[in-house]
Amino acid sequence: MFHKRPYKDQVRMNIGYSRISKPNGAQCDDLQHDALIAAGVLKENIYSDSVSGRQEKRPGLDSCLKALREGDTLLVWKLDRLGRDLKHLVTTVQDLETRGVSFRVLIKPSVVAPRSLYRACDGVAKEHGRRAGQSTNCCSF
Repeated sequence: MFHKRPYKDQVRMNIGYSRISKPNGAQCDDLQHDALIAAGVLKENIYSDSVSGRQEKRPGLDSCLKALREGDTLLVWKLDRLGRDLKHLVTTVQDLETRGVSFRVLIKPSVVAPRSLYRACDGVAKEHGRRAGQSTNCCSF
């Protein structure tokens, strides 16, 4: 279970996550780190992985998610750095929302395919909101 910090005593933090797919030196995460730092994440609050996004085990992401507390904001450079697939991405963002954690993507997609992912996530969120509204309005006259 995650511990909640009361808002009045809480220091809200920006926490960043970066990932590179090729840990053999073919890629480096400096660009992601620089963008996260420029967005207000302290260097010591950046969690990283050097594995393919399709890998189940990402210890940096696991540690990052455990470090987040209510009122914090998770920042990623690009959306694909966080999610393995759409299901994983939606589940992760819903979990963050439930815990009171904000989520921010620094680089918005510039091509059509990733935009469809945003539309799909938006559709899922709207449907979730619609269903939640049905359950809370079931007794209204």
